[in-house]
Amino acid sequence: MRVVSSDVDVLVVGGGPTGLMLAAGLATAGATCRIVDQEPARPETSRALVVHARSLELLGRLGVADRLVARGRRSVRAHAYVNRRAAARVEFGAGGEDDTPYPFALFVSQVETERVLDEYLAGHGVRVERPVALEGLAVVDGGVRARLRHGDGRAEEVRARYLVGCDGAHSAVRKGAGIAFEGAPYPQDFVLADVDLAGVDDPQAIYVFLAREGLLAAFPLGAVGQYRLIGSRAGDVAPDAGPPTVDEFRALAARVSPFPVTVTAPRWLARFRLHHRLAARYREGPVFLAGDAAHIHSPAGGQGMNTGLQDAANLAWKLALVLRHGAPAALLDSYEAERRPVGRRLLRTTDRLFALAVARNPVALAVAAAVAPRLAPRV
Repeated sequence: MRVVSSDVDVLVVGGGPTGLMLAAGLATAGATCRIVDQEPARPETSRALVVHARSLELLGRLGVADRLVARGRRSVRAHAYVNRRAAARVEFGAGGEDDTPYPFALFVSQVETERVLDEYLAGHGVRVERPVALEGLAVVDGGVRARLRHGDGRAEEVRARYLVGCDGAHSAVRKGAGIAFEGAPYPQDFVLADVDLAGVDDPQAIYVFLAREGLLAAFPLGAVGQYRLIGSRAGDVAPDAGPPTVDEFRALAARVSPFPVTVTAPRWLARFRLHHRLAARYREGPVFLAGDAAHIHSPAGGQGMNTGLQDAANLAWKLALVLRHGAPAALLDSYEAERRPVGRRLLRTTDRLFALAVARNPVALAVAAAVAPRLAPRV
């Protein structure tokens, strides 16, 4: 296929929440951008579930936060149990979060978060181009030359002032820029299910069950009675064990919950072997990383997508000032200086929480039960 060429201020690779947030910030400021994603369609299932107060404040600047809130469920408290005994009840908004217009954890599918941002971008004439894969990149005078491959086989060369990789843990941008992704996998696996759950008596609450036999957390979804379950059981599980069964969740719930719960109507079942990794740097000349391309970690606290949204918001206004308002390019150095310490701190925090949560020591379990829910609304 013939090669075509185009020019743009910023090429964003990755059409998930981080890439959409970045493109939204750039479009708002009048910078030209394109956003591409190698997947032919947006996935209808996603791991990310919770949107925290700070992320809602940033979405509020775009005028879309209330729209997203209307599509989710507010959770205002969490109940934690250790070895089948009540250990903690945490009220969100009771520890300093009342200085925000969003003193709650919003539980909403990542799909809805992406739709809200898609709708915003459409109003600015920007859409995610699919399926378009990054095949290579080269830093050249004045920016970056990127090689793209469209789904119909057409090749395209894009010259961009800046290139931002928002393309996840297996980032082609990070690899193309030669940036190391330092870390390792966790030894435990996680299982996930979207199900109907009966037996809990507080429909606005998160439930966390920690025990020597494993851990299980239940997060309310959009409709009453629908929950996302995330769990890990004691003992090794083969990395190729395949998706869990609903019976696996029923058995785990029976082992860790002090009261009977009924798990039915599974809509999504998945097993993950998670990693904790941090990019050695967030920038290589005109190439930047954000979101999971820069940091991945345990889901403790529900912080992954939120950190990506905040990475994107931080970088977008700086790129816009340099591109459209004559700010010195040195301003862009502050992105890594500000956001990489956040990523490093996040890995340390989630690693410690994860270690406590999978511990079999009752004292460690009690600490995890008390601390983990309190972190969610603060990020």
